Amino acid sequence: MANKLITIATFPDAVKAQIMRGRLEAEGILAFIADEHTLTNQPFLYMAYGGVRLQVAEQDREQAQAILNTGDSFVVETTPEYLPDQCPNCHSDKVKETTSAAKQSLLTFLRNALTARSHQPVVRRFTCNNCGYKWIIEN
Repeated sequence: MANKLITIATFPDAVKAQIMRGRLEAEGILAFIADEHTLTNQPFLYMAYGGVRLQVAEQDREQAQAILNTGDSFVVETTPEYLPDQCPNCHSDKVKETTSAAKQSLLTFLRNALTARSHQPVVRRFTCNNCGYKWIIEN
């Protein structure tokens, strides 16, 4: 059989297998996932099945394993499409950073004190003087 499928990797869940499948298919290697639905619906069978299996054609084995073994990580772009001092609506540079002048209520203070985390996001509010658009940026 020339098109025999072989398992090149197993994963604890279908999400990781789908990510690797996408990585292989981006390189032009046709990949399949076995036991995805069974283990997603009945995760207690993980030990019996050995995990979700990623399979490729036998002739693609070496190339697929080389792709999976590369240390390349996924890159997430964090640069916004616009600068904070530029309006995302009209791209004007007539932008003013606004802050709320209202005092914090006792309930808001208690909520913030009881749910304090080690890292609170910084929220900046902007208003465009050209078109009136308002937006928030969290850092």
